[in-house]
Formats: sequence, structure tokens, C-alpha cells
Amino acid sequence: MAIMKSSVVNILVGLWMIGCFVAAEKGVHVPAMFVLGDSLGDAGTNNYIPHCDVRANLTPYGVTFFHYPTGRFTNGRTTFDFLATYLGLPFSPPYLEPNANFSRGINFASSDCGLLDSTAADARLYRAGARKFLVMNIPPLGCDPYFRFTNNGECSEAANKLYVEYNTGLKSHVAHLSQKLSRLTIITHKAYDYLWDMIQNGEAYGFTDTKSACCGSGSFNAEVLCGRTTPQNLFCNDTNAYVFWDRVHPTEKVYDLFAQQIWSGNSSVIYPFNLSTLVSGKKASGFYLSTNSVF
Repeated sequence: MAIMKSSVVNILVGLWMIGCFVAAEKGVHVPAMFVLGDSLGDAGTNNYIPHCDVRANLTPYGVTFFHYPTGRFTNGRTTFDFLATYLGLPFSPPYLEPNANFSRGINFASSDCGLLDSTAADARLYRAGARKFLVMNIPPLGCDPYFRFTNNGECSEAANKLYVEYNTGLKSHVAHLSQKLSRLTIITHKAYDYLWDMIQNGEAYGFTDTKSACCGSGSFNAEVLCGRTTPQNLFCNDTNAYVFWDRVHPTEKVYDLFAQQIWSGNSSVIYPFNLSTLVSGKKASGFYLSTNSVF
């Protein structure tokens, strides 16, 4: 993922289309899930983009859950995979995957080699009938191992300041859209605050290392990229003890915690209410999950 550009311009977006599929376990009527965005949601799209050199198709990516590299930039599942499970859906396959079944979802997310502009996509979705959105703001990526490696072990205040300013503008924009557009419902996950708290209070979440990458080598395990170390299959003994999998991306555990809060968290983390409240027992008539870029 491009450290600054893709985080601000082309972040994650997901969408539930109108339909009659019933997720029996949760009592939620959601027919499909579509995901757009960057490496935080990429499920392997980049593997199929010619001449794209930003890929997570190397060992040990995917080692924890899939036991092989799927193209996800983590050791297992992403937030969207966990949300699909909550909704009783299969994981949305990458857009370019040959012979994939797209009847219940598609994943358009792509790290750095992006296919779609999330802002333009959101506008098209609204015009097509989308009326319910989940927006995730930008987490404090200025505290990832890469920034610590390049900033004498400290978070990059400059980077995080940009993310905070963006998130402030996003909040204002969401409020404006909620008033302006007919029958629009937007719920917001405060990913910045939640990940910041994990980094500052790691032990409360079961983390013992909130600064270094689990996979990689060198200072903060950020000097040599995950999958390009010697030996190649070099990563920490306990992935659940780390906030970051590689020098930019969180571990599966963090994505799991994100999904839990999105699904059932209180208003201090997701407001004005959580995803299960929005969709449980109701038809997801044009429900869309969006993060960071709305219209």
C-alpha cells in the first residue's frame, strides 16, 4: 500500500446489494457483499493485475488461517472476511479471479495498483439505490513499523496529523450528506481511535508488541519486507501478540477486533449505532459498507 496516497484517496469500500438471501445464523437478510479499496481490504486482486509489483503472494502471508498466501496483506483474514462471516456470506472473491462465483459478492480492493476511485464509486452506488452506508475513518498509520523505522522509533506526528485532519473533514462531510441526500443512513466506525488505543494500551487487548512487525527483519522488522527475508518464512512465534503483521498492515487479530466492534460495538467506537443494529432482522435494501471516501 502506498503509505500516504492510497490511505487518503482509495480506502476500503464495501457494498451489500438488494436481494433476498437470508443469513440464517444471524437472522440477517443480506444477499451479497462487494468490497472496494486498498491493501487493507485486498483479497488478492493484485495477483491478477499484469505488471503490478505490489503483491502479497509470498510465504508467509496467509499462514495463520488459509495456510498459503492468498494476496491478502496479512497473516489471515481481513475485516471484510470477518464481516462476511457475521452476515452468513462467503468471502468475496477478487474481481479478476478467473472462474470465480460472483453471485454473492466481489472484492475490488487493490493495493497501490487500484482499479476504482472509491469516491466516484460511492456516488454511483447512491444513484443506483444505495441508502445505508458504513464509513470507516483512517487509522493512525503514522504509528506503523515503517514510520517508526524511518522516524527514530517514534510515530510520525506529521502523518497522523494528516489522517486526523482528513477524518475531521470526513465527519463533517458525512453529516452534510446525511442531511442532504434522501433516505440516506450512514454509520461510522472510528478506526483511528480504536487502533490508537490498541497501540497505546496493547496489553489490555492481549498484545505484547505494538511497535514492530511480526513479519520482516531489521529495525522494527521493517527494514526487509515480509516474504523477502532470509529465510523467507520468517515471522514471529505468536501472531496474536502483535498489532502489525508486516511493516504497514495489521494482523488478523486486529482485523477481527475491528469487525467485532463494527458488528456489535457501542457508540464510542461506532456511531450512531452498530452494523448488527442496522441490518439485523431486516432486509438490507441497498446497504453499502464504505470507508474513508463518500461521494
